[in-house]
Formats: sequence, C-alpha cells, structure tokens
Amino acid sequence: MIERVARKLHQKNCYVVNAIGKTELEHLISVANVLHCENPLQVEDDWINEYELKTGDYDVTNIDREIAPVI
Repeated sequence: MIERVARKLHQKNCYVVNAIGKTELEHLISVANVLHCENPLQVEDDWINEYELKTGDYDVTNIDREIAPVI
C-alpha cells in the first residue's frame, strides 16, 4: 500500500513512511489483514486524507537500470 500511495502522489516511498510515522506504521502493519480485504483505492484515499500526504514531482517511471535491469 505504501508503494501504491507513493506512486499515486508522485512521491518516494520514504516520504509516505516518514509522514505516517513509526507508531502508526506499526499499527497499520498489525491490521494489514483487515486492510487487505478493503478496496485498495479507498485505502489510498483514506491514507492521503488522514495523514495529509501531498502530491510531489518524483518521476515514478524513472527506473534505475542498475537496480532493476530490463529483461
């Protein structure tokens, strides 16, 4: 879900993780089975609103070919 939210907002994953915070992230991990059953688009919107996440300008299509080579 962190990846989905980050991509939607054109942010890096670390932005989402840092904005959510350690304590809340631990809570979200503990309830991951429940969140897994919910509509992911709704969970994305809920997270964006609840944690006041902002849209960025990170290019999510720019892939580091050294880390993830094209096969």
